[in-house]
Amino acid sequence: MSSKKVRHQKSKLQFNLLDLFCFAVGIVTSIIVVFFYHENSPFYTFMSIVALNGGIICTVLNIKGRRSNFIYGFVESFACGYTSLANHFYGNALINFVFYAPSTLAGFYTWGKHRNKDKKVIARKFTPIQAITATAIFVTTTIMLNLVLDAMGGSSTLLDSAATILVIFATLLAVFRYREQWLFWLASDILQLIMWTTTNDPAVLVLRIFFPLSAIYGYLNWRKLIKTDIKKRKS
Repeated sequence: MSSKKVRHQKSKLQFNLLDLFCFAVGIVTSIIVVFFYHENSPFYTFMSIVALNGGIICTVLNIKGRRSNFIYGFVESFACGYTSLANHFYGNALINFVFYAPSTLAGFYTWGKHRNKDKKVIARKFTPIQAITATAIFVTTTIMLNLVLDAMGGSSTLLDSAATILVIFATLLAVFRYREQWLFWLASDILQLIMWTTTNDPAVLVLRIFFPLSAIYGYLNWRKLIKTDIKKRKS
C-alpha cells in the first residue's frame, strides 16, 4: 500500500519558481494589454491574450514531459493562427490551422502510449544520420515555400517560410518525442521574434520573447529526462 502511495505522489505535477514566474508573466502582460493598450480590436486583443497564456502553459508542460501540454497547444494554435492571419503572416497562419492543431491531437495520443511511471514522456534523441537528413529537407522545403508565399504577396516571406518549416519539424519531433524538437523551436522562435517586432501586438511579442528562452530550458531539461530514463532501465 505504501509503495502505491509513493508512486502516486511522484506522478503529481509540481511547479517550481521558474514555472510560476512564467505564468506570472502571462497574467501581468494580459492585464497590461487589457487596461492600457487599445490599438487593436477587442476580439484581436482577446485572441492574442489566449495565444500568450496558452503558449506559456503549453511550453511549461512540454518542458516537464507532460502530454497535457497538447491540450493548451490546441487552443494556442487557433489563437496564433488568427493573429498571424490578421498580420498577413500567411505561412504562419496556415501552419497553425492546418498542421499544428491536428498534430496536437496526434501528440496527445502518442505521448499517452510512451510514458514512464512518473507520467512523464519517454524522450528520444537524434542519430547523426537523422540530423543530416532533417537539415537537408529543411533547406529544400524552405526555398519551395518561400516561392509560394512570394506569389501570394505575403509579408517577410523568407522569414515566414523558414519559421513555418521549422515549426513543422519541431512539431513532428515533439509528437515523436525527440529531444531535438527544442533546437528547431529555438531557431523558429528567433525568426518569429524578428517577424513580430514589426507588429503592434505586445501580448504576442512577449510570447515570442518567452519562447526562445523556454526552448533552451526545454532542451536542457529533456537531456535530463533521457539520462534519467537510461539510469532507470539499467537499475
